[in-house]
Amino acid sequence: MAVLLIDVAFMLGGAPSATRSRESTYWIVMCLVGMSMFIMDLFALSWVAMWSGLTTTRTNRASSGAISKILILPWIVFLLSMTVFGLIAILGRVRFGPVGSMVYWFVLSAVNNLIFIAWSKSRLHRDFRHVALQRLVPGGSGWWHRAGLWWGRKAASRKTDASRDIPPLLSP
Repeated sequence: MAVLLIDVAFMLGGAPSATRSRESTYWIVMCLVGMSMFIMDLFALSWVAMWSGLTTTRTNRASSGAISKILILPWIVFLLSMTVFGLIAILGRVRFGPVGSMVYWFVLSAVNNLIFIAWSKSRLHRDFRHVALQRLVPGGSGWWHRAGLWWGRKAASRKTDASRDIPPLLSP
């Protein structure tokens, strides 16, 4: 909350003079987009960090994995794609202004956040118990153990499917 209040103060204090209304509007919109992306990043980081913290053995790997997926990956994609757009603009085919760049950055980061939120949220809801108990099982880190767990899940799902076809027993 304090970060957002400081951002609002910088937004209002850093806006150009009222004589340049277009630049002032662009500045305010850019700051509002940045603040909304900050909130979305925090929400996405919370879900991805929960899943990463559950699945990795070291906390530094969990935090760096979550930060790289939510914060660094969109910037790498943005910078590489803007380089390509710049090369295309040199050929004179497409012009990409500052407003288009801001919208592209926002959409790219929002889509990235939504994808990773959905992925980590579904994994947490589906596999939380299994992954949490896996740490307690001795020798449960190898590929052979994971293959056995996969096969066990597969067999359990076949048993539940087959049990639906069996009619209930009649009691005498």
